[in-house]
Amino acid sequence: MPNLQTLIEDGDPDALTSWLAQHPEQSNAPINWGPDGKNRAHPLQYVCDCVFEGRIAEGTAKDCAELLLSCGADINGFHEPTRDTPLITACSLYTDDIAGLYLVYQPDLTHRGVHGGTALHWAAWTGSERMTSQLIEAGAALRDADNEFGGTPLFWALDGACGGGGERNQRSQLACMQLLLEAGLKADAPNRSGQKPLDLADPRKYPKVVALLNQYL
Repeated sequence: MPNLQTLIEDGDPDALTSWLAQHPEQSNAPINWGPDGKNRAHPLQYVCDCVFEGRIAEGTAKDCAELLLSCGADINGFHEPTRDTPLITACSLYTDDIAGLYLVYQPDLTHRGVHGGTALHWAAWTGSERMTSQLIEAGAALRDADNEFGGTPLFWALDGACGGGGERNQRSQLACMQLLLEAGLKADAPNRSGQKPLDLADPRKYPKVVALLNQYL
């Protein structure tokens, strides 16, 4: 018997279309997945999880997301404090095409998810130049510090640029940093602990990061 989870995992938009026509209310039903079903996700998040896990291609997942949205899926997911929204999930799991789709639906850009980070924090950390630019243009707050580390999106981009997240996360964090600096973030503004960006970048290991920050001092 098909259900929403298996239909998304199968990556068959036609079958999903037919099923949602009969069960449109399921577009906002939680999906429990992973070991013992401990992971709980909104359907708009689960399509991103499937891409990240290598189960379906991002283009297919985007098609599924569009179908869910057309059937009333809530762009802000479950509206749960400290839990990621679909947009944050899309930004944090490198699904930029899906994140761009979600941004069209005017999601809440102020919501704070894991670590108290907004979508802009996560776009910057994962080095998504595209989503960092689009979120800035959409009016995402530049100077908001996350709840856990007390850093602006610039600090998150810096962490990614300096190896945070490992090899998979090495994308375009330098470009994201430049976008944030050009948009008005100060290169010497401290985080909640009083550390400045240059305090956290080893010039021997990350000379390009240091050079970029020095350009904006």
